[in-house]
Amino acid sequence: MLLFNTNKYRVKLLNNLIEVNEFGLGAGAGIDGHSLPAFFSYEDLPLWMERKLAILQTFSYEPPTEDVRGVGKRIAKNIFWVDYDGDKDGDDTGKES
Repeated sequence: MLLFNTNKYRVKLLNNLIEVNEFGLGAGAGIDGHSLPAFFSYEDLPLWMERKLAILQTFSYEPPTEDVRGVGKRIAKNIFWVDYDGDKDGDDTGKES
């Protein structure tokens, strides 16, 4: 199922850097003021992206790969598609559920 209000990011893990590209509808907004494509250290990624990458790294990269709803998909050993859904992916963990 396609979510048209969801931006997707292609994330490639390189030795000490992470390459982030944005694609899909609504592309071009960037991340936290960075134009994309951009390179980040793991510590500089937004918390929501760190969390989703941590989840996706637990999945196999052997085809066929699974799409994890609201999180993304592992495409290869070091390449991921990460979903971003605006306000639902905030870093504020103090909000009531």
